[in-house]
Amino acid sequence: MMETHEPGPGAQEAHPLKRPRSTAHPAETLPMSALRFAPHAFLAALCCAPLASAQEFLVSWKGHVEYNQITSGPLGAVAANDPVVISLRVDAANFVNSTSFPTRGYPAVPGTYSYQIGSVTLGLQSPYPAVPPPMLVLRNNDPAVDGFFLATNVDFPVAIPLNVNGIFGALKAYTTVTYGGTTLSSLDVASAVGTYDYTGLSVFGFAIQDGPFDPVGLIFDKLEITPYTPPNCGHSTYGAGASSVNTLVLNGVGTPKVGGLLRAVVPNAAPSGAFFAISAASSSLPIFGGVVLVDPTLLIVFQAAPTGPTGAGIAKAIPGDPSLAGLDLFVQAAGLEPLYAQGIALSNGLKSTICP
Repeated sequence: MMETHEPGPGAQEAHPLKRPRSTAHPAETLPMSALRFAPHAFLAALCCAPLASAQEFLVSWKGHVEYNQITSGPLGAVAANDPVVISLRVDAANFVNSTSFPTRGYPAVPGTYSYQIGSVTLGLQSPYPAVPPPMLVLRNNDPAVDGFFLATNVDFPVAIPLNVNGIFGALKAYTTVTYGGTTLSSLDVASAVGTYDYTGLSVFGFAIQDGPFDPVGLIFDKLEITPYTPPNCGHSTYGAGASSVNTLVLNGVGTPKVGGLLRAVVPNAAPSGAFFAISAASSSLPIFGGVVLVDPTLLIVFQAAPTGPTGAGIAKAIPGDPSLAGLDLFVQAAGLEPLYAQGIALSNGLKSTICP
């Protein structure tokens, strides 16, 4: 949607530490809510997304809105003082050094860049243009100053294209801070872990750009760089032997991870096969003469599966949305069993926490 605003270059000069931007070097993937409630959230597919590196760091650039001249589109409701959080992850082993300046850029881990402003979540322009990916750039003694910027260029704070259009094309995120020359000891992001606020700050640039104008002016609050710790993830069983009817054995297979597969199998399924239910929550409900261990009101998938040489199983694709890491899913199987009074056998429960 086209954003409209009245260009006004003067407002960004209100803050004493804020300077106008310059080109000169500075001195079917679904969101989590849909995944939880839409039965078509998984599609059968295979992927092999790697687990997060132990050298990853979480970057959080925080501030608030100074002014907003945009009056339509998703940013039209953004108001002064709304919070702003830009987040991404970087890998200490993946970087590019400038050949002209004492700067080093760490590209964002794919899929981790997020721009939250007020209640609006922005992402990267899609399709992404033929420019380098967004990166965290460190400056050390450049000259006699240190600092950081988020950009598509390791030399200059070239703004990052976003997935909302303005008058002059894609809006862009301009983000840079400059500190005294003793703030950083090196260009190693691992050595830069910490919080950077107004202490030692000499100047910052923070805005959403539309061509030559800054229709959204922002105030920098702080930058946080912390080691990234992946959430505990994987499969675990629960509710074994919950009743005399819960006799099917349900196991998780492999690692459920973003962009990968959620796989589960019942090796002792009857020849007639089994039914699998995936829910967003667990429960303990006396049904079918046994105990249902997943919440039937939050079902995502209910699917029949035939019995093969290794039993009955499912393999459901997990969308490649990094925000799904840490999400808990709950699985239970059922099958026909004429020996039981209600003709149904149930399994134990399987908790599958999605890995990065």
